[in-house]
Amino acid sequence: MNPRLETALDSAAAIVLFFVVFSLPACTREPAVAPPEEKGYLYIGLVAPRSGPLVAVGDGLVQGAEMAVKEANDSSETRARPIRLLFEDEAAPLPAKKRLASDPRVPLLVGHVLERKLERSRGLYVKAGRPVLLPVLASSQAPALGEGLFFRIMASEASQAEALARFAREKRSAKSALIVHEDSRTGRLMAAAFNRVFSAEAQVRVETALYQAEQKEALALAGRAADFKPDVVFLALQTQPAIHLTQTFSEAGVKTVFLGTSTLAVSDAVAWLGRLPHFTYVCLPFNPEETGEAWQAFVQRYKRRHHRPPDWPGVAAYDAVKLAVKALDQAGDKPEAVRDYLNKLTGPPHIHHGLAGDYYFPSAGQGVGPVFVVQVKAALLGLVP
Repeated sequence: MNPRLETALDSAAAIVLFFVVFSLPACTREPAVAPPEEKGYLYIGLVAPRSGPLVAVGDGLVQGAEMAVKEANDSSETRARPIRLLFEDEAAPLPAKKRLASDPRVPLLVGHVLERKLERSRGLYVKAGRPVLLPVLASSQAPALGEGLFFRIMASEASQAEALARFAREKRSAKSALIVHEDSRTGRLMAAAFNRVFSAEAQVRVETALYQAEQKEALALAGRAADFKPDVVFLALQTQPAIHLTQTFSEAGVKTVFLGTSTLAVSDAVAWLGRLPHFTYVCLPFNPEETGEAWQAFVQRYKRRHHRPPDWPGVAAYDAVKLAVKALDQAGDKPEAVRDYLNKLTGPPHIHHGLAGDYYFPSAGQGVGPVFVVQVKAALLGLVP
């Protein structure tokens, strides 16, 4: 054999033997340790109006969300990764690539004030697989936009109408009701829900009327109400139609009790309704007369931070972000895992205990949340956007 070739083969054999010998102990070692957990922030996207006519609602959402994040981060001894909010202006016409749903850091989002904006965003959220918590939208249509991705925190319009009907019967001892609704899916849905609960017992009288904006029609309805003399009038209306109708009724001398959903729990409506000589009640997602220690402590923290009491969008956002933090802590930062966690909150005992009450999603994001009927008076102006 060629001496040079023999030398080369001996060298190659030595190298092979070296790797065999020194790799043998590795076969008897413990399995490799798993890589450490991811570090850095856990992100939550917040979609709220930061400009435009609904900025007051957006401010409440931002302030409530920031309170929840601050409290989560202050408890750093009990959590591995801090929380960080990323903001998106719902009022701004942003391209898809600049939307938070397209940000790979964001596993879930909280927000949306306008249902039409959410509907336009549906495809983006579904494509990205990003779950969305809805703290202020009451529409039963919203969760159906993408099964398993959209979760309504707010009590639905129907739930609020039912709560008002029970209040009218049980607290006001009402025996007659006039239901005035808009010619829309939402208006008809609320009217039917109120009628169903209010008429559940015998010996009640209910009349239903369609709202029409023309003053002639409004005056005719006021005349009808004057003859009917209902104990309560349920306003299944948006803000401006409700203000218009109650003004017309007041000028016509109709004396009754007005009832409205959270749609009327805004400063424009409350400022007017609070001046009426008779009682008016609206729905809120929290109890402003709560005296519990946890609630009072929250109000004091909120006042110190924002120099005013929390409004209802702020409380709703606070509870929504608290739920988002819990979902991230329990499920991790993968969108599909967060979605699955939320979809398992289907009812007792699988519920989220929030500041204002309990939350769960019995059917495809159709949330069950707290709803309280409160009297409209001057003090309520500080609690509405």
